[in-house]
Amino acid sequence: MVGFLGYELASQWSKFTQFFDLLKDMVVVADEKLLLSLYERDLITSLLDFYLEKSSPITKMSIRRYEMGSSVQMPNFVSLMKIVTFLTLRGDTVDKEGAKIRSPYREGALDVKVSETAMKCLACEEFVPKYLRSSGRIEEILAMIKHVCFLNKKLTKTFCRAALVGINSNEVGKIPQYFDLVFGLLSIEDGLQPLRTELLLGYAQPIYKGGYGLCAVIDIEDDVNCYVSAAMEEGKGKTVLQALWSDRRRSEKLIVLCLKMLFNELSTNKILHDYMKAMPSPCYLFESYLDWIPKFLQIYAKMSSYMTASELKERDESIEEVKKMYAEYKVRVCKEGVQPRQLYIVGKTLATKETTVTTEGPIKVTVTEITAEVYGTKPMDNYNAALPGRYLIDHFNHVSNNVNVRYENKEEVKGSGVENGNLVGPSDSATSMASSEPPNGKDENKKEETKLESKKEVAGDSWDEVDSKKEEIKINVNEDITSAAEFSPKLTVPFMSLAIFHKFEIINSGKDRVTAKLVLEPKKNSALNFYCPITIGACKSIYYSATAFTIQRDDVSKDLGEYEIKVKFQVQPSANVPTAYSQSSPIEDDTNAGTFSRKSRWNLMSRVHIH
Repeated sequence: MVGFLGYELASQWSKFTQFFDLLKDMVVVADEKLLLSLYERDLITSLLDFYLEKSSPITKMSIRRYEMGSSVQMPNFVSLMKIVTFLTLRGDTVDKEGAKIRSPYREGALDVKVSETAMKCLACEEFVPKYLRSSGRIEEILAMIKHVCFLNKKLTKTFCRAALVGINSNEVGKIPQYFDLVFGLLSIEDGLQPLRTELLLGYAQPIYKGGYGLCAVIDIEDDVNCYVSAAMEEGKGKTVLQALWSDRRRSEKLIVLCLKMLFNELSTNKILHDYMKAMPSPCYLFESYLDWIPKFLQIYAKMSSYMTASELKERDESIEEVKKMYAEYKVRVCKEGVQPRQLYIVGKTLATKETTVTTEGPIKVTVTEITAEVYGTKPMDNYNAALPGRYLIDHFNHVSNNVNVRYENKEEVKGSGVENGNLVGPSDSATSMASSEPPNGKDENKKEETKLESKKEVAGDSWDEVDSKKEEIKINVNEDITSAAEFSPKLTVPFMSLAIFHKFEIINSGKDRVTAKLVLEPKKNSALNFYCPITIGACKSIYYSATAFTIQRDDVSKDLGEYEIKVKFQVQPSANVPTAYSQSSPIEDDTNAGTFSRKSRWNLMSRVHIH
């Protein structure tokens, strides 16, 4: 029957379901001798090559291919994939030296290996999305994916990228399946667990829009951090944390489902738990990443339009379940006494200092040290009581959109940040961005209410149309809004000026495209005061320059620490421009986490020591 795999069978794609059903029944009941013969004939590779069609990475049976499926119907590959899963789970995978890897997900007692060509097929980016498009479900192949990803960095990256690409796709109905894949990958217990967590969830990067922190936003709920991953090209898609945060206003039901999966995994996965509890907030309205959940659930609970009674009941039950999970998570975090990495607010940039490191080739790296104002933080559900006075101005919306603001007690008080009726900064009133018109009396109230009401005029069926009576808060400028060194004990720092960021930029001075990788490593016996990703960004194809990475202090009372910079690059010559630095071999990643292979000749920069 294996001999039938090919063009003729593919041309009958709408009718071959029974063929694979029969083959599956024969394989499942086969004795040990027959199974060994199937491994010798490499049935796994033959099936995957047939399944992947033109996307197959091997040349076997690729001379003549029939394109299966149509715009309205896809072939049924469920039985085919059950055969692949059955055989793969009974074989050992191998590391780069060819030694067997015995994963805990392996089944059976056969002494066989999954072939290298079969592993190449499994590493194809089309493997997962094609199966889901053909009515398959991720749980049917999840055990196999865990088995082949165990201690395998290359396949780990492949399936992490497949999960993130699926989450960013337009196939809304398939997105829950991709989240099942995400949390299935996170549950694999091996030495690559931290890498998978970082690749899937993403790590925090400060957002730069002409400045960092408050200089990059006009609303207290605007993002000051984003969450990026080496599994996705820069700007080409969202990580799990970025998707949960940015899609919370339009995919509420899906977000609640994903939050339940996340909290279930957090309760049993210590590496994920430690990673999440230190994750900084996306904006200055919260202390840590997950603190946006109560507000999200509160607003989602008020959405009622276009829901039946059963849907409302299901929604309310889901909300209560997530609330309970969140409360249990916060209790665990409070007992551990661990705070998020970045508990402060960044103000305006005060100074920059650039250091350049060059090589013999066309690449140089600049490291820019950025000094900025740093304030404490005091999130108060709907606003941040530690915001400096200079930012309480007309074009900066400093409270959440579901409240009205009423100012009280605006007389001038020493140290309050109020000068001549205007709110100004703590130390430099000449550079204050405050409006020339004082925010006082009924005019200011009317202005704030008009701005907020414009976003919430109609009650009902969306995030911005929730039927809610706006909560009114009173902000006493002299007490609640701290603009100098008057911080409560809860705050980490008073106002100060600090070298808070190091920004790395890769510059290509040649005429050819350059693909570069940036690696940061701590110096021996040096503790780093910033999060250093296992894998920074994606390989970048650079014509002129690209910002590779920005590091930010975690604890403002300590230096960033001492680290080394390594940049590895390849020059990809233009068609008609000869170059002494041309490289043609492909870039490949090593199977060891956190390192890069030397299979192709790299130009390696001398190490740079940064204090």
